Amino acid sequence: LRGGVLLVAYSLGLGIWFGAAGYEEKTRTLVVELTSGRFEYAGVSSEVWRRLSTSSSPWSYFRDNIEEELAAKRLR
Repeated sequence: LRGGVLLVAYSLGLGIWFGAAGYEEKTRTLVVELTSGRFEYAGVSSEVWRRLSTSSSPWSYFRDNIEEELAAKRLR
């Protein structure tokens, strides 16, 4: 991925695990790996990726600004 990869391992105690995220700047595509599967988000700006990848709490940023705002395509 040209835009970068963020690797984190958060166990949320709810059976949800946020493991990795990758961003492709050219296509503005974010791919996120969760316990429940891999999801793709289209139309993600480089600013959103920057904020996610530098956040002190990537899971919270993802949940509040991506998961609740953008439609996901399940990849697996």
